[in-house]
Amino acid sequence: MRVRSLRFRMMLLFCAVVGVLLAASYLGFYALFSRQVRTQLDRQILNTASPVAADLITDRNEQDVNELSVPGEYFELLDAAGHVRQSSANLHGRLLDLNSLATDNSQPIFQTLNDGELGRLRLAAVPLRRGNQTVRLVLAVPTRDADRVLADIRGMIWLLLPISLLVAAAISAWYVGRSLRPVAELTQHASEMTRRVSDPSRRGLWRPLAVRNPHDELGHLARTFNLLFERVDAAMGQLRQFVSDASHEMRTPLSVLQGETELLLAEPRTPAQYQDALRIIDDELKKLSRM
Repeated sequence: MRVRSLRFRMMLLFCAVVGVLLAASYLGFYALFSRQVRTQLDRQILNTASPVAADLITDRNEQDVNELSVPGEYFELLDAAGHVRQSSANLHGRLLDLNSLATDNSQPIFQTLNDGELGRLRLAAVPLRRGNQTVRLVLAVPTRDADRVLADIRGMIWLLLPISLLVAAAISAWYVGRSLRPVAELTQHASEMTRRVSDPSRRGLWRPLAVRNPHDELGHLARTFNLLFERVDAAMGQLRQFVSDASHEMRTPLSVLQGETELLLAEPRTPAQYQDALRIIDDELKKLSRM
């Protein structure tokens, strides 16, 4: 598998972390908002049921629930065994498809149910004392408005999440590129130094790196590279000077040696001439040994 660049990996990691944080934040916000909407709906149901419950407690023989026909509000009165004794007129004789209610009659019980005809409903079963009997007043209201609000919030989250990720990707690409720019400059200068080492004609072309942030890690690295490049450049200059000086100093003895050798080989010489030539060759060889 092809290895991605450091910039791509850093940007991918940044986007992944930001994406997880954004998703968690949006989910947390949606959960809190959904809970608040449900709490408000439950409070509204209790406020609506309060006057009806008060009337039922005051007059135990009234059939008030049977006479109720409020749009979007459905009432039932259950006895202790859970049988329906009264139901609002807008139910038209049908019963709510209630789930099994808890037997705790001390607190209101809230449920969400899906009725085949009425749709999704939120109901509250409020316990009442009518004489020596405990009954429960059930009020159910449609959750259309609450569901619509939550659907709008979900749509907004699905819209904002990719936009937030795109913005985070753009910011991370800009910031990572800006952060890695000194590394690219270091690489360029290292390549330039490599070319200068093998090309004598490029002497004197090196320039120090610009240290933008002297107190961070990249600033320390840039200063270290500047010092390294300076010393390498000085060493290469000394090496070239040494080679130039050495070649100049060795040229004269080698020329003498070559001339004496050619002179000896040109024609026969007397022993004295051979001795003088060998003495000259010996002196020049000693000079080369000292070099």
